[in-house]
Amino acid sequence: MRTAITAIFALAATALSGATLPDLPVQDHDGKRTRLHQLTQGRVVAVQFVFTDCPVACPLLGALFQGVQKRLADLPPGSGPLLLTVTVNPQRDTPVRLATWRNRFSGGPRWYALRLTAENLRTLQEQVGEQGGPPSAHTTDLLLFDKVGNLVRRLNGLPSADQVAKSLRELE
Repeated sequence: MRTAITAIFALAATALSGATLPDLPVQDHDGKRTRLHQLTQGRVVAVQFVFTDCPVACPLLGALFQGVQKRLADLPPGSGPLLLTVTVNPQRDTPVRLATWRNRFSGGPRWYALRLTAENLRTLQEQVGEQGGPPSAHTTDLLLFDKVGNLVRRLNGLPSADQVAKSLRELE
């Protein structure tokens, strides 16, 4: 019954939002440049927005993904869900800063910290219904996308790592 209710809410979120993960150029924490669709193709994806010098919410988001990746550790690294941390301060958050931040939370092979240009960041935020503005104005919402890039769930606040991992597995 719970799975059926979850599926209904997931379908409703997709139908209501119409949001999709756009194909934008990104740079990862290792400095590698690629496109978002190339990175996420055929994978379930969780996206969070942070900035590396955030003193309050962002470390909690990092710890959340740390817990999620532990709960997905039984899956081969080249398959299963991806975890994407997107900086909302691309001018300051260089690949080195992103790598340092990600490593602070033991980022593994399924977790990427990404940087976009300011213009592409605005496009991404608009496309997925996230607020723009100064870095400190970002939300702690976690966005879950299905294998074709449709936004299927928005988890508000700080969900538990168990809840996120379970949701990602259900979308697989």
